Amino acid sequence: MNALQQKAAYVANITGLDIAAESSGDAEKQSRIYLNVSCGDVSGRISLPGDSSPQLVGLVAAYFADTDEYEGGLLSAGLYRILKGVETPARAQSIDEMLAGRQYFVALLITEPQQWGELVSLLSALSTDDDVIIKTSMDAALYLKSCDGSYDGSEELAEILYRNITADRNMALIVCSGGKASGVGAIVQAYSRATTAWLRMTGNVRHYRDCALAELMKKLPAADVREYLSYLTDGRKITELSDELIETARVFLDCDLHVSTAAKALYLHRNTLSARLDKIADATGLDIRRYRQAQLFDRIVELMRIVKNM
Repeated sequence: MNALQQKAAYVANITGLDIAAESSGDAEKQSRIYLNVSCGDVSGRISLPGDSSPQLVGLVAAYFADTDEYEGGLLSAGLYRILKGVETPARAQSIDEMLAGRQYFVALLITEPQQWGELVSLLSALSTDDDVIIKTSMDAALYLKSCDGSYDGSEELAEILYRNITADRNMALIVCSGGKASGVGAIVQAYSRATTAWLRMTGNVRHYRDCALAELMKKLPAADVREYLSYLTDGRKITELSDELIETARVFLDCDLHVSTAAKALYLHRNTLSARLDKIADATGLDIRRYRQAQLFDRIVELMRIVKNM
């Protein structure tokens, strides 16, 4: 099986579509769509069902731009197969040996299917030769950022990725941090952690470390958790805040209480952001521009989310 056939099988596995690498002499069928693609040094044609949407055809074609190679195959394809549990033990061992000594911060990025191709292109532009992008589905990608001193951890990576990618474009994006990983086993664990953060947390940037509080609270009687939440709120009308104000507060906290940074992330004028922060303070009695009050607000909002899901 050459690289093109291997990649076609990989994409078919992800999408569930009937995608095939075609021989040059094969006659075209009206029921199929044909694309001229290349993979490494191999060029040829692939076909997919004729009723595939133009968006889906474009997304499939985007997969063939990835040329990170390992032993005649694709590194990202091999890691994808490992994550899905379909790679052979021998090849998994080969990839693990190749990754020996490399350390990565891991982040899972999820967007809308129609924006997925743009997301992959943006990640590629932000990446170095030492980074790896694993296309885990038609709306998500696992990003392995080489630990080169650029970031202090996967949480910082997730925050900066979200800001950089959404700064000047309207993209529905969620970024989940999965921690640090070295080797195949650790990458699988980091992917699991990032997925857990995606499923259990809320917001545009989600950290696995925040799941710990949720898991602890779920072990307590629901009545006790609600009583504790009532004690913290103490008449504060946080539950009455609009989704817009809650999101404003979240971004402001994520930006370390920096008004200018948060205003830019929210596409707001500083005065508009300040007015929203004033509304939050008037409604709750908490001025989240002050560190300790911001901490309390963040804790209450997180407990509200936990209680809602209990």
